[in-house]
Amino acid sequence: MQSPIHETTELEELEEFVINFRMRRLKLGFSQTDVGSVVGKLYGKALSQPTISRFEVLNLSYYKMCYLQTLLQKWLEETEDSLKHSSDLTGFYPFTTYQPIERGRLSQRSFTRAFMHNPKPTSEEFGYLAERLGMEKKVVRIWFYNR
Repeated sequence: MQSPIHETTELEELEEFVINFRMRRLKLGFSQTDVGSVVGKLYGKALSQPTISRFEVLNLSYYKMCYLQTLLQKWLEETEDSLKHSSDLTGFYPFTTYQPIERGRLSQRSFTRAFMHNPKPTSEEFGYLAERLGMEKKVVRIWFYNR
């Protein structure tokens, strides 16, 4: 069993990591959703936006916080190392369309342009558009059907 002093030190280190993580995430231009999906694709454990949010406000169990700290520390290090060698993250994340947080407005414009070009796309075109926008194919299909 750990002493109370040791546990306090670990909690302080965890709090410090969370503060630094949030600042570095924002500086890199990733939303909480981006982090969750990229971590999932890289390490096989997808994290939801609410999970990242709860991590950033220390609103998870101690053990869950420690587990996420390990994953997120690894993600931060790999992302920052990638940026040292290149100013563009698309090589590091070839399966995502890395974009700053303004994705919503950009997606709306892309959807509208695609709809004007072809209001009834094929399944392959849905897939291509979804991949380009970093979204699920189902989301793209539903947007077109609701249009």
